[in-house]
Amino acid sequence: MAHAHREWQLIFNVEGPQAIFFIGNVSAPISEGQVLAIPPWCTHSKVRSRQGPSSMVSLLIAAPWLLQLQASRVVSLDLPPTPWRACVSNEVRGLLTNVCAAAFESVDASLPYLEPNVGRILSLTMLQARERASWEFHPTLRHMDHRIRKALDIIQIRKGRKISLDTVAETVALSRSHFFKLFKDCVGTSPLHVVDCSRMESAVRMLGETDKPIAQLAHALGFSTQGHFTRFFVRHLFIPPSSYRAKLRIEGCRLHRGGSAARDGRQ
Repeated sequence: MAHAHREWQLIFNVEGPQAIFFIGNVSAPISEGQVLAIPPWCTHSKVRSRQGPSSMVSLLIAAPWLLQLQASRVVSLDLPPTPWRACVSNEVRGLLTNVCAAAFESVDASLPYLEPNVGRILSLTMLQARERASWEFHPTLRHMDHRIRKALDIIQIRKGRKISLDTVAETVALSRSHFFKLFKDCVGTSPLHVVDCSRMESAVRMLGETDKPIAQLAHALGFSTQGHFTRFFVRHLFIPPSSYRAKLRIEGCRLHRGGSAARDGRQ
């Protein structure tokens, strides 16, 4: 049955025949040793295999937890706004097997083991995907119209800043309705979602890397008021920007103390 999640979903084919998923109406097969990453609110479904069952592991990655990983520098928050597929290493497959075994025994008892290892799975998966140049954005599974490619370039150039989608549609010589429909057909998600993801990525980076007041960041990101920016941030990451910055600083201090203690222990 077609469905969608509010979280990022990583689907690993650990062992067995190829599994067929559909993202929208586009086939996205994953073979043994591959992972399919599906962004929030992206409709998808699985087709029953005629080749027999596969050992599949599905991880739902909630935004607040992903922020904690970013705060501790475990993984960067640069998951692209469209689905992708990549190969994973034997190390990741081994970690998945161990995590599943621990979870089946007792989730509560194994939680201290599960969280850091799931974080390591996510970090290794993204690192290996980049190193092997095996990112496969969803547009590669579809016909990419040259006008939509140009629109994506415009959005990328204005990354993190206010952008008028009506202006983008006009620039690529499409009516607004045709632009939105063609964009969804080519990319698999709406242009507004891609713009929002871009602005959120910039907001998260600026909150962590600068001490600028929230109101100043809101203006730099193209929001009319600080309140508008705060509502936007909470809608996507379930936490106000000021609280997110505070969490980053607390986590940074904790990591600094932990690193100092580890260095003292080695001396």
